[in-house]
Amino acid sequence: MVGAGMGVALVPRMAAVPRDGVAMRELRADRPVRHVVAAVRKGAEEAAATAAVLTALRAAAEERAT
Repeated sequence: MVGAGMGVALVPRMAAVPRDGVAMRELRADRPVRHVVAAVRKGAEEAAATAAVLTALRAAAEERAT
């Protein structure tokens, strides 16, 4: 609908792909908040690989928050 001139859209930065005929603007004030949830099978968070991913996600979230 955006490309057809019939609407606007909020798009996550990772999905923002420039397209002909579409103007993209970064929101500077009153930016939406994104919530990311990691779901793992009960007990799986103790597995080394899963724990490493969860640790990396927490670190990235903390870095992004500052």
